[in-house]
Order: sequence, then C-alpha cells, then structure tokens
Amino acid sequence: IKDVTIPKEKTGREKTIMSFDDFKKIIDDIDINFEDSVVCLTARCEPLKHPKIIDFIKYAISKDKIRLIIETSGVFLDKEKADNILEIHNNKLHVIFCLSATNEQLYKEITGNENFKEVEKNIDYYISKQSENIFLQYTKMGINEDFIDDFYSRWKKYEERIIISKYNDYRGELKKDNTHDLTPINRFPCWRLKRDMYI
Repeated sequence: IKDVTIPKEKTGREKTIMSFDDFKKIIDDIDINFEDSVVCLTARCEPLKHPKIIDFIKYAISKDKIRLIIETSGVFLDKEKADNILEIHNNKLHVIFCLSATNEQLYKEITGNENFKEVEKNIDYYISKQSENIFLQYTKMGINEDFIDDFYSRWKKYEERIIISKYNDYRGELKKDNTHDLTPINRFPCWRLKRDMYI
C-alpha cells in the first residue's frame, strides 16, 4: 500500500540495515531454544531489497527446526535474484507474493508505482520454476474489491494458493478502509501478540 511505511517511520527509530552477523545470531538463538519455529521476512520492509538476502535465506533454511517465509511485492525479484533463490530452495522456504492488483492503473493507485507488468513478469518467472510453497496474497480493500474475480482468473493455475487478507490501517496510522470490517463482535487479545516476536 502506498503509505505502508508510515507506521514504522513513527516508531522514532533510526533506519538501519540488519547485518548478516545479527541475523545469524537471531536465527541461532531461535534454533537452539525452540523446537519448531517460523521466521518471516516481511514485506512491511521489502526483504528482497536487502543486499545480503540470499545469505539470509540460505542460512535460515539450513537449520533443521526453522521454516522461513518471505513476503515480497516481487519488485526486486529480477531473474538473477530469482535464480539465486531457486538454486538454494528447499521445502523449508515459503514465498508469499503480495499483489493486490490485476491491472496497471489499479496497481498504481494502490502502490504509487508504475511497474505492474515487470512485477507480474517477475512473479510469473519464479512461480513457473517453483510452485511448491508459493502463495499469492490479495489484500481486500474498497479500491480493489471488484477485481477479486479477475485476480482468481489471472492466477487460476494457482487458485488453491491464493490468500485473501484483511486490510490493516495500523490503528489509524494509514487511511481507514471500513469497506470490509472484520472486527470481531467480542474483542479478544491479539493472538499475534501471544505468539509472534517482532524484530
């Protein structure tokens, strides 16, 4: 989403790039202390933009007790990077492509970018080489709700791998979109706060 960087900018933290040594330390600690863990490199900060992402992936999926999820827009998944990831791929690696548009105009309205065809090409290339543990995520919003059927048609071959996700306004930090309010009738503590650790 265009303004998805706003919540992390408001943390007051200085922008930084995680070093490979810090990443290894985190992965080693998880591997030693937990029997079965999932590490997610998330699209909130595009993981494939990191200069050491191939090393990160390779190290994480070398661990017996860790599964790795990469959430990506596909923008930085050029052929070279895709081939590098495909070369080290094993069944502990899962990739989620976050693409909530079906045409150039809608993509530009949602992301502010004009590289829709390039992104589709990147995703097409990767998924044609490796379709196991690959998912396509569509975040449902007012702006794109009429295009869900088009999305299913476009990716029909991978229909069972499509994830429809709820829009998150980060507690009002982003523009409200109550088109599809999925707020539970009875409020309860966020299960992610109980289960996840965000680094």
